[in-house]
Amino acid sequence: MALDSYSLCPCGSGKKLKFCCADLAGELEKIQRMLEGQQRHAALDHIEKLLAQQPGRAALLAYKVTLQSELGMVEQARQTIEQFVTLHPTNPVALANHALVKAGNDGAAAGVEPLQQALAASGQEIALPVYEAIGALAQLLLLEGYFLTARGHLMLQLRLHRSDQEVLTLISRIASSPQIPSLFKEDLPLLEAPPDAPWRAEFNAAMEFALGVRWLEAERRLATLAKRVDNAPAIWQNLAVVRGWLALDAEAAEALRRVAALAAPKEDAVEAEALAQLLDPAMADDVVDELRVSYALSDVDALLERAASNPRLLRLPVEALPRVDEQVPPRAAHWLLDQPMPSTGVDLKLDAVPSIIGRLLIYGRETDREPRAEIEALRSDLEAARTAVTEMAGPALGAAGAEEVIDAVPASQLALSWNWRLPDDTPPEHVRQLLVRKRRDTVLNRWPTTPSRLFDGRTPEEVAGDASQKIKLRAAILLIELSMEHPSTPGLVNELRARLGLPTLQEIDPTGLDLERLPLIRLSRVQAERLSDEVLLSQYHRVQFSGARAAARRFGTEVVARPGLDGKVDKAAVHGALSAFEEDPAHALEHLSQARSLAQAAGKSCARWDIAEFSLRLRRGDEREASELLRHIQTRHGNEPGVAQTLMQMLYEAGIIGPDGRPTATTAAAAQGAAPGLVVPGAAPQPAGAIWTPGAEPAASGAKKSAIWTPGMD
Repeated sequence: MALDSYSLCPCGSGKKLKFCCADLAGELEKIQRMLEGQQRHAALDHIEKLLAQQPGRAALLAYKVTLQSELGMVEQARQTIEQFVTLHPTNPVALANHALVKAGNDGAAAGVEPLQQALAASGQEIALPVYEAIGALAQLLLLEGYFLTARGHLMLQLRLHRSDQEVLTLISRIASSPQIPSLFKEDLPLLEAPPDAPWRAEFNAAMEFALGVRWLEAERRLATLAKRVDNAPAIWQNLAVVRGWLALDAEAAEALRRVAALAAPKEDAVEAEALAQLLDPAMADDVVDELRVSYALSDVDALLERAASNPRLLRLPVEALPRVDEQVPPRAAHWLLDQPMPSTGVDLKLDAVPSIIGRLLIYGRETDREPRAEIEALRSDLEAARTAVTEMAGPALGAAGAEEVIDAVPASQLALSWNWRLPDDTPPEHVRQLLVRKRRDTVLNRWPTTPSRLFDGRTPEEVAGDASQKIKLRAAILLIELSMEHPSTPGLVNELRARLGLPTLQEIDPTGLDLERLPLIRLSRVQAERLSDEVLLSQYHRVQFSGARAAARRFGTEVVARPGLDGKVDKAAVHGALSAFEEDPAHALEHLSQARSLAQAAGKSCARWDIAEFSLRLRRGDEREASELLRHIQTRHGNEPGVAQTLMQMLYEAGIIGPDGRPTATTAAAAQGAAPGLVVPGAAPQPAGAIWTPGAEPAASGAKKSAIWTPGMD
């Protein structure tokens, strides 16, 4: 970027160079030319010489910090920033750099306040380093899970520079990420004060700061007003929003609970409480510890022999275990099951599916350690795991050491998840049926009887009749529903509500409603068939952008059914998206068939839909169909951009080929003398049954399908 006398001064004063550091103009232009010519080291040397002559000049320090950071001189940059802030404590560029140092040292949230100070010091003009610091801090916040705060900072950047593509891309990623809860993807609306409120002027003055860049000042004013006027929803809701932008999660949760107490429509109250539960640090502290217990071992070989033949132990490849520094790997590793592994998964009953309750690691003698066995398990499973191992090991197992905490799992997640292991020959359709039954049992039977910190150690069943807990309970159930988003979810969760004596959520008639103002999480209940073509398409694109699967499925189904939308939307793409939302593979395949037909009718390549079907067939273990599709894709689409790379990545993730693109050792060995099966590009044929199937260990890639199932997983 060229620098001239009418450019903003690099020192961060907000003034034009001509009216600020005019005496340095020539030198600053020279530094800028060096930067444009990629002469960073030369520019830094020149700055050092100038600082020796004019110590402490803000413009020179600003350039110095930037260059040291770009050159990876982390410690030197930190020292320069400290000097910069000490000499110029109100300089916005110094404060913005200080914010990033604080965020790096003390966590992303620690950088929010000094960045607010930088913005407050900036006046009407935001210097480029300050603007860039907003984005850098947003990315750190995003990595640490401060989703509302990150989104707030990115939206601020967008207000300052509406065409910044990097910012738009990050906002889009937040919106579409399935890992980010829907409640974090849009702010609660900022409310206006009632026209006749005596505190309206004070409220509006605070909101001017909130709608600008000075959120700290807005929070201070709104909090002061809330102490005096504690029954105004507008004050508390706007205070909650601003606190969310400032990473004040505990304070935001407190404000949201005041909103929930004051909200007239109960649905608004439930959604405010649900967001409070996501933000409340106390809920994040509600965890179940994962523990390790070490036992002395007198006879390693005896224990290895007993473990190998025990039906409640499942061998785990040692090479798949994560390496810890220079620690010697164990001689053997096993999953501990709560019941013996069935001989077959065909017609397997749900109560016969074994769950993993822990892990057993067996170590031989080491230079500085005696032989030992280690059990790793959640606290809730530890006693069962210890009993299983001691009964199996017999006299080979010696005294136990102290329990050591090695990790923790959120209690709310644990109540809605399960860790099971199915026999490798379990038919894919039966896996799906078991999953549906397990999800139903978990939601309707297990979760309601699990004590929770949210209810002061009581269970949902125990608080169901307590009027003071109804909003909390309804909010907790709403979070379950939002985490699942399966086609069957609304009916299942409404059944849970009915069992606990709570009102069920009904479909929403959109007549007369402004859907743009309807919260994202309610759109899945809107009667799509009552929408005009224009509104339907608008809302479909909205939910697609936001990753709201249930709403996208509902609107997408209506989109493809309307002949009047032919030519106005890519219906092949809509069918493709719908295929990803289906639990029933037959329905998913039908959508892919429709997508393929529409693409062919439009004279377009159907490679995208062929590959999607191949992926589905591969996951299901449909060997013959997968083989035919693979040959077809190679023959018809192999030369199209990205096709070969996509296929290779899929085969690698399935454990069929290794990182070098060649068949893995297991598949290659199995293929010798076998009948032709799945043909891997550049490889010998595989036998029937060599395709990876749900529940089976991959050949030799070291990757495996997770044994953890939650209601939100397919």
